[in-house]
Amino acid sequence: MTTNQRKNTMLRPIDVIFKHPVKKFTVIYQNGKLWQLPKLEFDGQSLAYKKEYQGSREQIFVSPDQTLDADDSVLISQLLTVNLPKSVHGRNVDEFEHWWRQNCYDFKAEIEAKQACQNQAQQLLSKPKQNLTTKQPSKKPNTEQKTAKTTPAQPQPQPQPQPQPQPQPQPQPQPQPQPQPQPQPQKRITQPEIKSNSSTANNPAYDVFDEMLNDLLHQL
Repeated sequence: MTTNQRKNTMLRPIDVIFKHPVKKFTVIYQNGKLWQLPKLEFDGQSLAYKKEYQGSREQIFVSPDQTLDADDSVLISQLLTVNLPKSVHGRNVDEFEHWWRQNCYDFKAEIEAKQACQNQAQQLLSKPKQNLTTKQPSKKPNTEQKTAKTTPAQPQPQPQPQPQPQPQPQPQPQPQPQPQPQPQPQKRITQPEIKSNSSTANNPAYDVFDEMLNDLLHQL
């Protein structure tokens, strides 16, 4: 048996929770191997996302809280932790392994009790789910629900449409009557009276041509 096999055999009954104080994630010491979880708080479902820890063994430290959720059957079925003393809290992986080689047998009784809980959780998870076709116990019908089903729903009052205000016709401006131009009285054109000599005017044979002839004679 090699040194690693001997060490794994000695440390197998216990799993340990380590924390990375800077990067804020959890490392599980399980079966002598280190598995990194994505966050500090974890449950049984998060174990499915574990990956092998590649960091330094000196940068992760034993967590003060090694308690598992008693209601998480998946978590209990996979991990077995014990309450470690305060003197071990904060130690790195190599320091813890050195301490565990010297003190592992002091936790024999607690390990056996935790193994019994682990076996129960594994058996519970291995049971098939309850058949859904199993006859369920008859339930007494709820009279309130029955009354609610038989009572017809009261019609809800429909909101009455509000009358829309009709637009009032705007008064059209009446055209103002334009003043009609008053007819101007026509001025009577008076013909200038033609003065004539009394002799010519009294002469019935006198006419216009005689007057024109007289004017020409005066001009000559």
